[in-house]
Amino acid sequence: MEKLIVAIATDDGKNFTKSHFGEAKKYCIYEISNNNIKLIATVENSSEEERMHADPQKANGVAVLLKPYNVNVLINSVFGGNINIMKQKFVCILAIADEIETQLQIVKFNFKQISDEWEKGITRNFLKL
Repeated sequence: MEKLIVAIATDDGKNFTKSHFGEAKKYCIYEISNNNIKLIATVENSSEEERMHADPQKANGVAVLLKPYNVNVLINSVFGGNINIMKQKFVCILAIADEIETQLQIVKFNFKQISDEWEKGITRNFLKL
């Protein structure tokens, strides 16, 4: 895999949202390669509100919102019940850093591990990095 397309859940563009991934105000989309980290888009979260906990329509709404950017990695400090649905479509990473910039460096450093997890397809697990 040459690059990762990563969606970061944030409310302020600097730190991860304290809410579940699907409840973030926006998503910062980054392209990460072995040598580069580049912000390619910021997307407002226009997905529907959850009608119940772990609402599959909410998960689908977020996935559809990110699809035009070819996102294959989701990162936040909190995921909700939809993580089991989302990890079938994405590598889900539970962030160990509070600040986005620090976490992006961690992702770049672990590029191969994340790529290997992506290759597992629907059997992939979430990562804590």
